[in-house]
Amino acid sequence: MITYLLKVTLCSGCLLLFYRLVLEREKMFRFNRFYLLGTLMLSLVLPWVPLEILVAQNLFTPPPAAVALAEQGIQARYTVALISEPDLSQSFQWSWLVGTLYVLVSGGLLFRFSRNIIRLVQSIRTHEVRGLEKMKLVLVNEPTLPHSFLNYVFLSKGTFLQGTLEREILDHERAHVRQLHTLDILLIEFLKVIFWFNPAFYLYRNAIALNHEFLADEAVIDACRDVPTYQYLLLQKATYVSDQPFTSQFNYSFTKKRFVMMNRQTSHRRSLLIKGTLVPLLAVIFFAFSDLTLAQIAPPPPPVEKAPPPPPIERGTSSDAVKEYNALVDKYIDRSKKRDFIQEPSKVDGDRMETLLAAMTQEQKVSLDYTIHKIKPLFRATPTEAEYEKYKNPQVYGVWIDEKKVPNTALDKYKPTDFSQVFVSKVYPNAQPKTGYKYKYQLDLMTNAHYEKYRKETLENPKKYIVLKKDRF
Repeated sequence: MITYLLKVTLCSGCLLLFYRLVLEREKMFRFNRFYLLGTLMLSLVLPWVPLEILVAQNLFTPPPAAVALAEQGIQARYTVALISEPDLSQSFQWSWLVGTLYVLVSGGLLFRFSRNIIRLVQSIRTHEVRGLEKMKLVLVNEPTLPHSFLNYVFLSKGTFLQGTLEREILDHERAHVRQLHTLDILLIEFLKVIFWFNPAFYLYRNAIALNHEFLADEAVIDACRDVPTYQYLLLQKATYVSDQPFTSQFNYSFTKKRFVMMNRQTSHRRSLLIKGTLVPLLAVIFFAFSDLTLAQIAPPPPPVEKAPPPPPIERGTSSDAVKEYNALVDKYIDRSKKRDFIQEPSKVDGDRMETLLAAMTQEQKVSLDYTIHKIKPLFRATPTEAEYEKYKNPQVYGVWIDEKKVPNTALDKYKPTDFSQVFVSKVYPNAQPKTGYKYKYQLDLMTNAHYEKYRKETLENPKKYIVLKKDRF
């Protein structure tokens, strides 16, 4: 979750920086509104978008023994002993305090958000409301600066009844109502309740409100065609102060910027050029802040070599060995499913099967469906410094040391040379629900002492596995 929040903050900050440096100075108000709302939602969604890139280079190099097992169709087995997590009471206390602080601040902001909406609704219910075109005029008894909320326009009752309300002001608020500017403000204010710690969202709020004023000013100028008179009217209203929340107000502290934008023009060619620069920007943003994973391209299959001619077939060997061998094989095969399930034989049966197999003729061995293999110990493998640092990321790796599950922080107690065996296996999507989607790769490490013990036991008492012969497919 911390990674997601960090990505949202950085992504929204980068997209807003491009707007402030480039788009805010251009007369492309409708496109700018789409950009602000679109990039705002993009910064929230993009960190969840999965992006998998196929690479030809080996991400992990398994030990030679593991490769040999895979070629024989045998999966390396691990006995995983779960141990209790270390005492993290101090870390838990910090996380609890941070979580409590977040809930308290968000709760307070949500209360203020709801209270402001209730205040506007109460103002509508307690004052006279008149219909005008597609607007509803709320006539407030006390002097107030004209402002709009949804399709309601709040006006001073005395000014409206006396007929002293300027036409330009009404056109300005009509533009806010028709273009549904209140919905934009409600959206960003609600997101501020959730992401109150993200400074980019507060700047987004100001940028959206300023662009609303540009759009409303443009509508008024298109209607009256008298820019100096409208600018003089704005100067008269600039001294008024209003604290109404969630409303598109006639007066903001952006008067100077609005005056500059009224006299600015952006050519069609320049507009297309600026929009074209968004393509590489969004491409970089997509790769930088999406849920990126690297996947290795499967190597081509090895060339098929011609098998040497079989040796001369021996004659006269008893078939009792074959019957006894097949009977032992059937003892460890479950054929009730679509694909045979093969269990590991006991030591006594494994040794007997190996003896019977050695006594058979070549012709009898070829006729068998299953053969038996002894597993040799894995070769030594020590991780590099760079690989070892990557293993400490709990969102990518789940760590086992000496066949026991441990937190990634346990790696800080060791150094790479403390290990004689490392094996990385990918956790596929169908197995990820069992891990709680906590990591993408399983990392198995053996300390030097554990590896020596494991190697000695494997050499003295090697395990035997029943394997389906390839030439039977």
